[in-house]
Amino acid sequence: MKIRFMAGEMAQLHRISKQTLIYYDKIGLIRPREVDPETGYRYYDLDQCEDLDVILFLKGLGMKLKEIKAYRNQTSSRARISLLESQERTIRRKLDQIHRIQRRLASMVGSLKSNLEIKPFEKGIKWIEDRLLYSNKIMAPHDLYGMEVCFKEMFRSARVDSDADIHDFVVYVEEGPKGEELFKKVALPVTDRANDILRAGHFAYIFHKGPYEALGESRRMLDAFIKSSGHCITGPYLERVLLSGLAVSNEKDYLLEIQVPVEKIDA
Repeated sequence: MKIRFMAGEMAQLHRISKQTLIYYDKIGLIRPREVDPETGYRYYDLDQCEDLDVILFLKGLGMKLKEIKAYRNQTSSRARISLLESQERTIRRKLDQIHRIQRRLASMVGSLKSNLEIKPFEKGIKWIEDRLLYSNKIMAPHDLYGMEVCFKEMFRSARVDSDADIHDFVVYVEEGPKGEELFKKVALPVTDRANDILRAGHFAYIFHKGPYEALGESRRMLDAFIKSSGHCITGPYLERVLLSGLAVSNEKDYLLEIQVPVEKIDA
């Protein structure tokens, strides 16, 4: 006696929906052996259970339906094995990507937790060793638009470290003749493929808390501190975002570090 299953029975047996089975029929992945012309009922033979098992197994391996269809159209065992090897390589690439994301996420979480402990508006002077950078100049008129374009280009660039995130970037800022901000360069600390270097030295710093628009006030506070400590500024301001919209919900809680190279004034 010939054993056959109606579409609903076939779907239930394989723990999929009837709609999924109908869709597989529509795209030619697996079709019923018989369709009743009067009722439209679909019937599947017993041997098609193995066909559906293979389809669902390959789907469980992450293969797309069009790839599964191509696989089933292959009559050569070697060709089928080759397709499985290709899928293995695809999975390996995805795993590498997931591991990179995991490392990046762990690093970001650690940084954000540390940054939450920083005392706002703390000032000081610290020694920082050489920093290798991958940098890009911001085009005139050195405004926020130019800085944003430069930042996005660098972030997408294949030359920068794939584990980089927004908190690693440093923006070089100078003060214009009217006291306006001039954004001159965006840089990313890297371990190789550097095209720039920030030389070791003493850097005065302040942790600015609040919106970006208030950074000028924090720079003036830092300038006053530098003058009172008997130092002078020898280079551009460096700004690095520590807490932004990723971690806080209000601009008043933004946290940035402003650094500037300094040297002691001879008495």
